[in-house]
Order: sequence, then C-alpha cells, then structure tokens
Amino acid sequence: MVRCVILVVSVLVAGQAIPQTTSHNSMVLVQHSVNRASSSSLALDGMLPLRTPVERPVVPLTSVQHGSLVVSNAVAGAIQRQDELVGPDGKRLLSLLPTAIDKRIDVIDKPESIEAYLGRLNILADEKTIETFTHMNAGAIENGTIASGSHISTFVPSWTAFSPPDVSGSKFPVDLGLLAQQSVQPQVLKAASLNREAINLAAGDFQQFGDFMRHREASSGIELAGQLIQTAAPKMNSSELALADFYLSVANDTNLKVLQSARAGTIPSSLIDTLEAYFKSTEMMGRRLQMGLPALDSRLVEVAVSPKASVAPDRSLRFRVYALPRGIFANDRISDEQRINLLFELSFQKLATFEEPTSRLLPTEVPMMIWIGPDFHHGEMAHLIANRLLKKVSAVSGQLASNEKQHIRLVWPDDLVEP
Repeated sequence: MVRCVILVVSVLVAGQAIPQTTSHNSMVLVQHSVNRASSSSLALDGMLPLRTPVERPVVPLTSVQHGSLVVSNAVAGAIQRQDELVGPDGKRLLSLLPTAIDKRIDVIDKPESIEAYLGRLNILADEKTIETFTHMNAGAIENGTIASGSHISTFVPSWTAFSPPDVSGSKFPVDLGLLAQQSVQPQVLKAASLNREAINLAAGDFQQFGDFMRHREASSGIELAGQLIQTAAPKMNSSELALADFYLSVANDTNLKVLQSARAGTIPSSLIDTLEAYFKSTEMMGRRLQMGLPALDSRLVEVAVSPKASVAPDRSLRFRVYALPRGIFANDRISDEQRINLLFELSFQKLATFEEPTSRLLPTEVPMMIWIGPDFHHGEMAHLIANRLLKKVSAVSGQLASNEKQHIRLVWPDDLVEP
C-alpha cells in the first residue's frame, strides 16, 4: 500500500491544456499551466525556458487517505526518444504524447526495489535513471532497496493519446536529471531577469551609497548561485533541491521588492540587508555544490515524545514530526504548494511513539522549526502556517556542529498540534 497526496503541473500542448490523468487513489490539489516559452531569456545547457506557473486555489487535504504528492515545473521535453516508444505488441506508439512532467512523493509501506517502484510508474529503470533516483532519495535506499516507511521523490510523465493505445506493461525512458534541473529553472530564469533590470539602478536610488554596491553583488550573485544549483540538481537529494528552490524564490521576491522600492522612491538599507542574507544562503549552496559537496551541511536531530504525567496516555498513538525553515512562517508570498512540498521533504520519515523517538538529518545552516501532529496532515499544517495559527513549534539549535546530535523532548498532549 502506498500513501500519497497529489499536486500536479500541466504543459500546454499546441496552445491547449490536455487533461491530467490520475490513478484511482490520487487527488489533484494544485494544478498549474506552464507555457512553452519562446523568448530569448536564459536557458542553461539547451534547456527550454519556462514562464512562472499560474497558481490556482489549493484543495484541502482533509479527505485524503492515500495518494501521491506531485509538484513540478518541468516540461515534456525530458521524455526521451518519443518516436521510438513501443507497446507490448511491438507497435510504435506514434500517437502517444506526454502532457506533463510531475514531481511525485510516495510513502512506501514495505521494502521495494528501485526497479519495481519505477516499473509501477512505467519508467524504464536504466543505469542513469537509477543513479539520479538514488541521489534524489539518499538515505532511504540501501543496496537498491527502498526502506519501509520512506518518503520517496521522483519525476513522472503524464500521458494522453489521440488514439489511445494499450500501454500497459510498457516502460518509458525518462531523464530524471534533466527534470530535476527544470524543477528549479523558473527561479533561475527569474533571477536572471531581475538582475538584468537591477543593472539599471543608480546609486541615487539607494538610501546609502554602500547599498548600491551591496545590491550589485547580491543580485548578480543570486543569478550565479541559481545557475550552479541548476547544474548540480541531478546529484542533489530532493530535500536539498526543495530548499534551494525555496531560497532562490525568497531571494527573487526580495530583489523584486528592491526594484519596486526604486520605482516608488528610495530603497531602504533594511531591504538590502534582507537581500544580502538570502544571497549569502544561495551563494553558500552554490559554492558547496561547485566543490562537489552537499548543498547544506547537516546534523542528526532526535525527537522524543513523552506523555504528560497527569494524563493516562493511549500507548498506540503515533506522531509525525513536521519540520520547516523558520523563514517560511513569516513569509506571506510563499504558496501552499511550496509549503506542502517542503513539509513532505523535511518532516521526519519515521513516526514517533511514546516508546521510540524518531530522528533525521536537518541542515545546520538553516534555522529550522519542528512540531508534532497527526500523520499525513501536511495540507492542514500548511493552512495553519499560512494563517499564522501554528503556535506550538520548537526551534532546532543552530549552534551545534554537524557531528553533534541534538535531542528534543516534546510533551503530549501539550505540544500536539491538531488542525
């Protein structure tokens, strides 16, 4: 049994959106339309530039019991050798067209081989695909087997056909590395566009002359960091990729505020301070990746849950430990899609009980907040955060070295978040 939630992206084919198909135990929460961009804006390594997706309302997750989470900004071009695809009967599937590329997150309830998992998604498990898949899910795979209870991320094609053939049993080659690069490409393109506009600012637009030079460095540095992150994306794990995309997005939003402030009057120094902080975060990621290191240093955080002394506990209770960067809680420009994606990527995979704590690696450089709640309530938690109603959170110390384990003890029911 596989539990999941679905967010989906559609690619417009010939100017018309083709309906997204989902399995019987899937639920579409967010749908984006992505146009094929024909402009001459930045495209790295021949990749197709994308426009920023158009966001639509989120459907709450309260009714979801099983399914998969799917979020992406990728395009159909990452499906390889379309004209060579064949069905089980040996006939070429010339009429079969991919309509979208989605990022999918599944909760695996029992051990499964990579080949079997990808096979269920009709993805050909060749050597390159397995390598990228293993990078994306580092820590959840051992000797080619996905561990029970793991949250697994991958990219999957969605299909349609004008004359639908029987494709059951077919396996399609998919370039997961290219899809990983394309998942951050909208923010990379946005950083380049903002930097081009930032060059037109003059020293007189800023509150202080030094801010002018600081902004030049930060704006160009964010663009360069985005390029480095995109280049290294095929070898990043899915949590790093989600965090990198988040930091690029908030850096871009801040740079946009700088440009808007210039049009309205004078750019305050405090805004440049904020931009500089985000620049340093993205720059650090880019430089570490350039040196062949993980995007972020990490340390082990262990969370134990104890019952309150005055309350008789139900010993069968299990708790999900949710985790998010502190910066998300006060940021109103983040979409529910981003919040839910990061919640799946950063929350602890193993459920905690009164008898057994849970642990996971969390980044040392990113201030993190954690809390406990019922399992599979990522959408409800995102809603609470968006409305600033999530109060029972605990900070993960940013003062520990990567080789030090942090122990956090939470108390039930006082620290339990119930949407």
